[in-house]
Amino acid sequence: MNDDMLQKEIASLISQIDSDMTEEAKEPESPLLMPLYESMVLMRRRYENKLREAGQAASERDAFYGEMQQIRAEHHMAEEIQRSLLPGDPGQYLEAYGIDLFADMDTAWEVGGDYYDFFPVDEDRFFFCVGDVAGKGVSAAIFCSVVKTLIGMSVQNGERLEKVCADVSRRMFQSQSSLSKLFVTLWAGMIDRRDGRVSFVNAGHDAPFIIRKNSEPELLEERTGMPIASYYNAKKPEKCGYSASGFELKPGDMILLYTDGITDSERNDHVRYGSARLMDRINEIAPDNVSSKEMVTFLERGIDSFADRGERDDDITLLALRYLGSPLKD
Repeated sequence: MNDDMLQKEIASLISQIDSDMTEEAKEPESPLLMPLYESMVLMRRRYENKLREAGQAASERDAFYGEMQQIRAEHHMAEEIQRSLLPGDPGQYLEAYGIDLFADMDTAWEVGGDYYDFFPVDEDRFFFCVGDVAGKGVSAAIFCSVVKTLIGMSVQNGERLEKVCADVSRRMFQSQSSLSKLFVTLWAGMIDRRDGRVSFVNAGHDAPFIIRKNSEPELLEERTGMPIASYYNAKKPEKCGYSASGFELKPGDMILLYTDGITDSERNDHVRYGSARLMDRINEIAPDNVSSKEMVTFLERGIDSFADRGERDDDITLLALRYLGSPLKD
């Protein structure tokens, strides 16, 4: 092959490098150009692989963004549903029941597994509770919404707290598959406005604080049953029951319910907030003449200043109820 023909083949190969690589390069006649040809074929194959990978990545990216948009929409809807199920302004019960109540919930995600509820049962008794689902996100929010609804309906129908918890626990345990069991810890109480007597069930929940005049806050550590929906044995239902207990609030006394998102809050050095620090914080604010809202707000500020909110991965819920004494009836 003369030099002119060799130059033409070289020019042809070079032109193919500048092309869109949609056509296969022609094998040169000169063996001198075979290394260049083989390099071009290898480069073409790598180029085609990169194109396929880029196309697949773009498709996966688009699918990912689409899924994220759908998840955001679902979370927003679940958040709206969850918020709509929370009770309204408790101030309306101040005069009728002689109680000053305030509750607040701060979710770690868009939706969470905490909940609280309160409502009058009759002209003398008032129900209040705080629950915490062992889970996060939409499934936990839906689960606690169902539990809240079932408990609220049963209490309003006049059933005893221990029976309410036993029935709801059984129904929720049996309705779940064995691979996706959720449960909820619950502290539920019923206060009688006439004498401040509180009957309660503690279904595996954190012990609340009783804050009395001129005395240290005390933990009410009694538990009267296992978490709701954590276990049920149809052959031995008596082992899955709940009992009720009680105590009395004097005028001016307060009970503080909360979820473990408070005591489990951590600083960057992994030091937990803990119940002892929570008790110290309660002691910093005089219990006399402190409203329930002031108490909750003060405690929330303490947690925020202790822990890095950006690192928090659990919901925080607080409910404070102060008994003011039996109101006068018309």
